[in-house]
Amino acid sequence: MVHAIPYSRDRGFNHFSDQMIRTLREIDRVVVQTLFRHNFLTPEDPYFKDAWKHRTRHLSFGLWNEGSLIGMALVRHTKLEYICIDPSQQGHGWGSMLLQHVLSVCPTLYLNPADDPALCRWYERHGFQLSNEVEYPRFISRCYVRHRYETRSKDNHKI
Repeated sequence: MVHAIPYSRDRGFNHFSDQMIRTLREIDRVVVQTLFRHNFLTPEDPYFKDAWKHRTRHLSFGLWNEGSLIGMALVRHTKLEYICIDPSQQGHGWGSMLLQHVLSVCPTLYLNPADDPALCRWYERHGFQLSNEVEYPRFISRCYVRHRYETRSKDNHKI
């Protein structure tokens, strides 16, 4: 039987006892893939398989509510490959909760979000900054980064 740690404020998690975040295990693959397919287009499937196979296991998490997987985050080294919340559960702060948990254990991350301005603004609200942007005929490719430390720039001379 797989056990997960319930949230508690003293652990830095949400206080609801029927919610938990735990690392994703191999036995979770089918339910994670089902959630993935509810959030992403079918052509993304090969990318999911690669992200699952090469995920950094201690940095990839599932968000469970009342025993059901409602969110997942797959991290490979310092790249947030995928994060999603079940469409029926979106808009309640679950994605922010899951992302904050990932950032608490891996404060330096980068990602390439979908070409969606609202999604990019969501990442920016969570401390990610646009690092690179390339325009293609049908879409814009962006790279966002979040560092746990300040970097030097012309405007900011702190390290």
